[in-house]
Amino acid sequence: MEQKENEITTVYASNNPDIPTLTEAATLILAPEEMVKLRRNMTAEKVAHARYLREHPEIDAIMRYAMRKLIMERSEDPVNVLLEFFSTADLRAALAEENPEAEGRAAMLREKRGLTIVLPS
Repeated sequence: MEQKENEITTVYASNNPDIPTLTEAATLILAPEEMVKLRRNMTAEKVAHARYLREHPEIDAIMRYAMRKLIMERSEDPVNVLLEFFSTADLRAALAEENPEAEGRAAMLREKRGLTIVLPS
């Protein structure tokens, strides 16, 4: 447990050995108490991110759909494919067509949260 607490996610800025990893930099700069606080804050952030994603299943549906599209097309310019995908005005309809059950769950959640837009008749 002690070893796990002393570990922090290592992020490499590049393959340049002169640039320290996040762990090396934090160890040099932060006191041990600050490292413990940093790890706790990072854990709290991860929990908050996971909670947000659970509350918004439509994000998962959108990302899975985008990845499937990207993999199926195997474009030489994947960034452009994703930019075009996310700029599509009719993204909700494409998702509903691809996975109507997921869109139905997302619509129920939006209604439950009071996010459903009701147009006047």
